Amino acid sequence: MPLGKPSDELHFEIGLLRESEHVADYVGPSWPEAETDHRHLPLVRTDITLREKPVSARLYLSALGLVEAEINGRKVGQDALTPGWTQYEKRIPCWTYDVTDELNAGGNAMGFWLGDGWYRGRIGFDGGYANYYGDRIGVLAQLEVEYGDGSTEKICSNSWDGQWKVTLGPIVSSDMYEGEHYDARLEQPGWSTYGFDDSDWKPVAESFCDPVKIENPEILAIHAQEKHEPVDIKNIRKGSWLVDFGQNCSARIRLHLHDLASGDTVTLHHVEVLEPDGSIATRTLRRGQQLDSYTSNGQDAWWEPRFTMHGFRYVQIDGWPGELTAADMDCRVYHSELKRTGDLETSNAMLNKLHRNIVWSMRSNFMSIPTDCPQRDERLGWTGDICLFSPTATYLYDVQAFLNNWLHDMRTEQVKWGTIPYYVPFVPLGGWAHPTAISEWGRCGGRSAMDAL
Repeated sequence: MPLGKPSDELHFEIGLLRESEHVADYVGPSWPEAETDHRHLPLVRTDITLREKPVSARLYLSALGLVEAEINGRKVGQDALTPGWTQYEKRIPCWTYDVTDELNAGGNAMGFWLGDGWYRGRIGFDGGYANYYGDRIGVLAQLEVEYGDGSTEKICSNSWDGQWKVTLGPIVSSDMYEGEHYDARLEQPGWSTYGFDDSDWKPVAESFCDPVKIENPEILAIHAQEKHEPVDIKNIRKGSWLVDFGQNCSARIRLHLHDLASGDTVTLHHVEVLEPDGSIATRTLRRGQQLDSYTSNGQDAWWEPRFTMHGFRYVQIDGWPGELTAADMDCRVYHSELKRTGDLETSNAMLNKLHRNIVWSMRSNFMSIPTDCPQRDERLGWTGDICLFSPTATYLYDVQAFLNNWLHDMRTEQVKWGTIPYYVPFVPLGGWAHPTAISEWGRCGGRSAMDAL
């Protein structure tokens, strides 16, 4: 830029940087939950009144568990599995959303879907553990608005003002490995809009969490990256269909449910490969059966699960009435948002195919943390795996923030256990319950840190 030439005015803002700025509480169910698995999930809501249309509004959002927010009946942002997986004992991400356009002068409403996720859902192999980080889920929501005269207002989740309510929602259960079960008969239309009658909802209960754990995320969120259409749809028997999407990936099915009577249930069983006889291969999934179900209320609907993720190429759909067509579904590919930086194209078709397979493997496993697999009851951040793969990862994508974020958790686990564990975040499982220093696993901290720079 030539000297003396004025530049365009630039604006930037910072998030909540100090512990004292987080004044909202984590709030959630106020009833006893005896189960440790397959718990019926709640909805949280509140009505708010703004004296005028804000010129700026930010929603700071976090959860013990997983959360999806709505304002005035519309989803906030495009993120999935918020706030992601970290070493929750030390740090919990708080995401920021610009919600200026979603708010009106006068009455507004905020609603929140809550899920177990990694926080209290059953994670890991050999039976895994439930409630590893805690047994109570909750949402932290801090809405900060600015009016035209420069004045500001905060609306914060809490259990003391009587304005925040909770009830059971239509997600009957949801597990990261096993799948999600949704009963549309339990829907409450308009629950996240202003003036909804929540008189039979219960007051929320607070779940204490030290504000010092709350931090702004370093990485970008998990998003739907692209859609896949079916390449083959085969009728197995009456009401049962096998769908091939042509690509193994980490994804969820969005399905158009129609021509169902109230109480009819459609199930989706996701697998990576087929048995020699053409049936779906579920043996390698172990406990992580990747089975979703939708029970109809008799109305047509598009549905996609919220708080689970599957690694698959094929899906068997059972309970489907009539003919299943490509227009009834699509496959939405998910992973953490990453910028592509490198590629490879050669004159050898087989080598090119190998390269594409490597890229898809990375995309399927960069889901908040670098995992080893996207399908069975494991999906852990194995340190030896990323130690070997990090040079390739840094060539293919800009992963500096992604790996640095994960290395923060590695350092926490190293201090806690006296060595770098086999996987991060670490959950003591079976024969891997007692970390010891071993070759590539123990080198991961230095290798991944070096390659991320």
